Amino acid sequence: MRTVHDNPPNPRILHMPRFRLVHLSPGRWRHLRTQARQRKIAALIAQSPYFDADFYLAQAPDVAARTYWVENPALHYLLYGGQEGRRPSACFNSGWYLEQYPDVKAAGMNPLLHYLHHGRTEGRLPRPLRALTWHERLWSSEAIEAQRQALQELETLLDSHEGCAQEASAAAWSLGRWYAWMDQWPEAARVMKRFSQIADPVPGHLAPHLLDIDAAMRVGEFGQAHDRLKPLLERRPDHADLCLLAANLIQAEAQDDRDDTAIRQRLAWINRPYLAQGLEPLGLRSNANPSAPVPMLDRLRTDTRATRRRAAPGTDVQTLVSIIVPAWNAATTLETALESLVRQTWTDLDVIVVDDCSSDDTAAIVERFATRDPRVRLLRHASNRGAYAARNTGLASARGAFITTHDSDDWSHPRKIESQVRPLLESDVLVATLSHWVRTSRDLRFGQWSTPSGWMGWVHRNVSSLMFKRSVFEQLGYWDRVKVNADTEYYYRVIKAFGADRVREVLPGIPLSFARHSPTSLTQHPETSLRSVFGGMRKAYQDAAYQWHAQARAPSDLYVPAHPDKRPFPAPPEICHLNDSLQTECSDTTDSNHVVSFEIQRPDTQEQTSVIRKALFGQKKKIEIVLHVGMPKCGSSALQAYLSGVDFEKASKGRFAYLALTKEKRILTPHELHKITLRSPRRYTSSCSVESFKTFSPEDKKNLQKKIRHIGNRYDKIVFSCEGWGFNHRFFSDEDLFAHEDFRVRILAYIRPQIEWLNSAWWQWGAWTDLSFDKWIETQKGNLNWNRLHQNWSQKNWVEGVDFRLMQGDVVHDFLDYLGLDRTERHTESPLINQSLPAPLLRLFQRHRELRAGPHDSETDFILSRRLNLDSGKSPWVIHSDLAKKLIGFFLSENRKLSFSLTPAQRKSMLEDERWWTSELYSLRAAKNPTPEEPDLEDLEALAVAALRAIIDLDRQIQKTKNANSLERKIRSAFGSKFIP
Repeated sequence: MRTVHDNPPNPRILHMPRFRLVHLSPGRWRHLRTQARQRKIAALIAQSPYFDADFYLAQAPDVAARTYWVENPALHYLLYGGQEGRRPSACFNSGWYLEQYPDVKAAGMNPLLHYLHHGRTEGRLPRPLRALTWHERLWSSEAIEAQRQALQELETLLDSHEGCAQEASAAAWSLGRWYAWMDQWPEAARVMKRFSQIADPVPGHLAPHLLDIDAAMRVGEFGQAHDRLKPLLERRPDHADLCLLAANLIQAEAQDDRDDTAIRQRLAWINRPYLAQGLEPLGLRSNANPSAPVPMLDRLRTDTRATRRRAAPGTDVQTLVSIIVPAWNAATTLETALESLVRQTWTDLDVIVVDDCSSDDTAAIVERFATRDPRVRLLRHASNRGAYAARNTGLASARGAFITTHDSDDWSHPRKIESQVRPLLESDVLVATLSHWVRTSRDLRFGQWSTPSGWMGWVHRNVSSLMFKRSVFEQLGYWDRVKVNADTEYYYRVIKAFGADRVREVLPGIPLSFARHSPTSLTQHPETSLRSVFGGMRKAYQDAAYQWHAQARAPSDLYVPAHPDKRPFPAPPEICHLNDSLQTECSDTTDSNHVVSFEIQRPDTQEQTSVIRKALFGQKKKIEIVLHVGMPKCGSSALQAYLSGVDFEKASKGRFAYLALTKEKRILTPHELHKITLRSPRRYTSSCSVESFKTFSPEDKKNLQKKIRHIGNRYDKIVFSCEGWGFNHRFFSDEDLFAHEDFRVRILAYIRPQIEWLNSAWWQWGAWTDLSFDKWIETQKGNLNWNRLHQNWSQKNWVEGVDFRLMQGDVVHDFLDYLGLDRTERHTESPLINQSLPAPLLRLFQRHRELRAGPHDSETDFILSRRLNLDSGKSPWVIHSDLAKKLIGFFLSENRKLSFSLTPAQRKSMLEDERWWTSELYSLRAAKNPTPEEPDLEDLEALAVAALRAIIDLDRQIQKTKNANSLERKIRSAFGSKFIP
């Protein structure tokens, strides 16, 4: 059978209509296609609830004057009206939208079209709302009356139908978050029910629906919760927030948290987003002891075979990832965190746990992990300095090509590190990656409403997961040492330095970490709580950080050293650590002259002496001036001795100056001090005593003040060093040296139980007096009320802060950190001051008091106490049990008051340290004193002869003079250069 397609048609047989063929140029075709697309988009705008043709034409009489635009008002708005700021309806304000969101304006996109396609789900608002104004007042105000007024206004707006009920929905969302944060769930459920009744509520993202269902669930309205959750899951069945909410709902409905069926159902919902991304599902380890159930968060596991299905990369510094884990009293959670890290599919790991002076078993847990897995190592702080200082310690020690952090109470999916490091290996453009997380209770109840980051959804960006290349660290340096928000500041610092397009979020919307939510977190504290984000210290800190970022012209402008000499930008004092106050003054101004005092005990070993000396002289820029105003035998004499043993001309070069105040009421220059130390047989010199300072006239003090200010202008900071004046606050009244607006002082004092202080002080001072031991104690104990000392210092109007710390751990390194000095490795250099007399002779002096010189022989005094400390570890115990009991009782009440002035960690440590509270510990102390070591046998005879000659000679000379210089000459004459350098 033939068809018309077999042969060309015959016009005579088939009479077909004639068409005129029109040739269109490519440009014309593009124009027609553009017109068609524009009409299609205009139709979308016209059908939206945010476009009202009558409203638009009434607001634009020039548009209504033309018939074409009257017939096509949405097209006019698309082509012209949107960019001109014309309002398409009462529900949308084009001009406000473009000004509020400059990225939309810069892109040249129609504002309403952007809102419909992107802005609504991003949480952007269509117009200015009064509810937003009251929302900001509610969250930013500390005044109860202001909060009450804001709540009343928002409740009024809740019933508003103005502008598509946008005011009502925005008011409901604000009130719902407030009531949820206040744990007032019936109120939260009430206002969020109003939100769910509005057809097109704002904001249009998912989080308000999460809160609506969460609130219904918490008040037991499970049926309504299911009804509202079901349609959301039908549209987005694998959305992590919805799946976790479904798991929460199953938990809430379960009668027993240990119901195996409910647990399996919950895990199925939790694993749904992971399975959709091809990631390993989670399981639970069995609970070995049902009578002591382990929280679900601490029982999480994944299939080991699944996590090892890919070949592990070979150990290579180019693929090594350093993970810094700051930890403080984390014994109950750290094991879970470390277990999740050592089970990562990315095996090239350098896990650095920094113990921030914990008082629990944190360090022991890390040591157990390190024994079984060499990738884990432990670093320890001698004092508690905060999470970001701990991060910086880890950062300085990091070995990897990539660096990230991990909180000590979090859990991470085994693919987290691999997911973040692979993009960095595959791209030369990227400099950093982040992943997402979700907050959870220890029993895997997900979500919370106490942070704004969770207001866009429970699963959100985790700035603490920032993994960056080593080159970023080399260019930007360390975290800011504050209490909160430093991770956010570092994240935006990276973006400012390298650009947002060089930082990638991996697997967005998938929680690769679970953040353990704790009611004791900083977001629950008044000073650093959620409200501080809107009008408190967090906002002030972040605003100042943004201003600092904005002024940078190169990444190097944003470099922060581990111990900066001054803050790069102002920070509220409340979020700064006192031990950072010297090198990074936390205040609203940065141009004041800051003076710092500290009380320091002598270092206990030659190694510590070398650490101090090398740290002080190893700096690459100007550092502190140390002005010694104190007693001849105070602790800072030791520091002065260490410094003066070095040639200032070669070692300092303007970087360091140790200044001494003489009895002639003038300041010695470094050069003068060096010359004095060279001339002095003791190789060190003492400054004028505090008692001498009291004799200064007002004019003397005024002149001295001018000199100190002049010196301060040439150096970054001034340090006043003296055990004596930290110990005796009364010597420096407001009318004296610091009564000037340029001076602001912070006090650092290391304290220990008074009874131990007195025993050590006896060997430094009391042993050279004519008083009996008990009488000497009576003269001194009144000055050892640490609590009264703290109160008196705090009352000085020129003292900005007082930081008392327990003398525990490595005080030398803690002191160096306080000064902002880099720590250095220990070495074997022996200071001159520790080689002045041989140990056997010192023991001879110890046993035979009649051989000692007079009460002011600081040379023998100092060397004796130093050598005793070096040999036995502590000065011989001389306080008998009855006196110990009396002293403990004398200071008991004031010491308890003092404990409230310490940090929580230090207070806990002090209260648990029985040396402060009971005398029984000291009853057997004398019997436990180590016996002196005997000298080598080959030297015994020669030493005995030399010692006898020395005794005869010293006994004769003591009657003639008590001068230390004369004593030293006689010792040198008796023993020769074999024992004396």
